[in-house]
Amino acid sequence: MDRILEKYGLQKQININAKNGLDEIVQKMDSESNGEYYSFIFAIMDIFQPRHQKLVGKVNNQGFLVRKRVGFFDFFPNWAKVTGKFQKTEKGTEISMKINGMSKLSAIVEIGILTFLCLIAGLIIFEALIPPIGEVNPFPDLFILIVIGFFFVLVPVMHAKWNINRINRDLKRYFE
Repeated sequence: MDRILEKYGLQKQININAKNGLDEIVQKMDSESNGEYYSFIFAIMDIFQPRHQKLVGKVNNQGFLVRKRVGFFDFFPNWAKVTGKFQKTEKGTEISMKINGMSKLSAIVEIGILTFLCLIAGLIIFEALIPPIGEVNPFPDLFILIVIGFFFVLVPVMHAKWNINRINRDLKRYFE
């Protein structure tokens, strides 16, 4: 499943060499995180966190597990989850991060929805080809299926890719 997510850009593995020391990076990230990890189900709890805490998750000297804090007026929240490990080197600190823009369960649901929509489209086309019923125009029904597929499959995938780029950009400021 990880290979499928990586192939379609819904998961990304990033290695960064930071010039800052490990303690400085951990201190900077820890000051802006709440020290606990809430799953996405409890994102409503993020509203009650102080404003200076921009991350939700755990940060320590070995690594981190964080996501962006969801604000009250956040109409497109960033659901990407980042797991990372720190390693000290002579030049600084090496950070290896794995960013998940979409969970495996969400990807399976998206594949299921897409499969269901393709089956329905196939049945609509097959129904249009049957001689007694074949006079029915299948294009309005297919257009509705395309719109449903766009909103329930393509938009979440594009949002997950956008979240990966956004959280990657936001986390890089901790490592510079």
